[in-house]
Amino acid sequence: MNTILGLLSNKDIIYNIECVANLLLSTIVSINLYYYYYVDKSTLYFSIPLIGLHFLLDIFVCTTDIKLHHLCGLLVIFTKYFYNTLPIHDSSIIILIYNFELTTFFYLFKIWLKPFEKTQNQILKWVITSNDIIFFTLFFKIRIFDYYVYAINNPIMYENLYNYVGNRFFDNVLMYSGIYGFFILNMYWFLIMCKIFCKTFFCEKILSVEAQINCHHITSRTLLFNPHIAAYAYYHSPPNCAYFFDLVGIVNLSIFNFKYHDSIKKYIKQNKQIQYTSDELFTYYIMDNLSIHLRSFLCVVTSLCETLPSTIHVVSFAACVHFYFYYLFVKKINNCIKNREQVIYNNCKQKNEFLSEINSLMSIPITIDTLIVAFFSSCYLNAINLCFVTIFMGFTIFIQPFYEYSHVAFHVGLLFETYFLASCNLRRIK
Repeated sequence: MNTILGLLSNKDIIYNIECVANLLLSTIVSINLYYYYYVDKSTLYFSIPLIGLHFLLDIFVCTTDIKLHHLCGLLVIFTKYFYNTLPIHDSSIIILIYNFELTTFFYLFKIWLKPFEKTQNQILKWVITSNDIIFFTLFFKIRIFDYYVYAINNPIMYENLYNYVGNRFFDNVLMYSGIYGFFILNMYWFLIMCKIFCKTFFCEKILSVEAQINCHHITSRTLLFNPHIAAYAYYHSPPNCAYFFDLVGIVNLSIFNFKYHDSIKKYIKQNKQIQYTSDELFTYYIMDNLSIHLRSFLCVVTSLCETLPSTIHVVSFAACVHFYFYYLFVKKINNCIKNREQVIYNNCKQKNEFLSEINSLMSIPITIDTLIVAFFSSCYLNAINLCFVTIFMGFTIFIQPFYEYSHVAFHVGLLFETYFLASCNLRRIK
């Protein structure tokens, strides 16, 4: 018993056992895929019991994110047998999850090669670099691109699974929690990998004052494309006065976003930092925040305009939420001015509690609006894409994968969000 307890307390030994178990499982799954494609189609589900057993055992000793990964896998396995899905309906999902294991080989090689990262042997350095590039590329191709195209954004998958869950809320939650959970985790891990990649190869460039200037130069212009994107989406439907509200919010945000980020860019050039309560930035900071609230709320108005007055309670709730959180923002800013506190941003490595709290105050009403628009949309694919784009944007703020350029990635997410918001509204309005 003491020997077993000692083994369990030795994290290094447990970690090595996990790596060997992962290598064994990946090998079995790869062989299974080979047999499925080239020998016998009926062998596809051979590895599922082994995967389930591995997840059940490993979930007690692995890290939190891996626990979530295993939980998603167990949910997918459980729903397959609970609903007794046919191979013609679930084989594409199983194959995609099996393909995940192909990336595990290169991840394990990365772990085992880590002690040699500082080696002077050119061949070994080339092997380490090549493995990292292959792992990064395969991870994106298999876990992000393929999974998005053939699962998340694939209407055939939803049509197949609809045969088992219908419109029943609990059954849909049970069926899709594992499927969506995998994609969210893969996004999270990929952005972590992007952060490591950027730090390794572009450390000085992405942390410099020049990077901040470039970031705000780009972000001052990105949202100028928003009105065009929304107009493109709304163009595919007959004219409707409800679109007016959303377009007003979008144009207003585009203008104030340009003024806000352009003023920050000029301020950094002179002061090498950002002081949000300075005379040069304060007004633009307040108006940009207000414009974000207004844009988000007017999108909800556009979404529900045709259903009023039956949905007036939803619109009123959204308005109250925005009013309350903007009030908290103004109150917090006002306290800083009264106490003569400076809100300074130097770089992304120095965490600013004030700005973190402001981001939280902003994210709550926008998340609520996103859920409202998605819920009332009659096009489920646009609603699903909208939710995942919102999650991606949240990750870019939380993880800061591109350091000073992370806000550029956030704005790219905003452009996609604008398209999916307009598409959700487009399907809603007749």
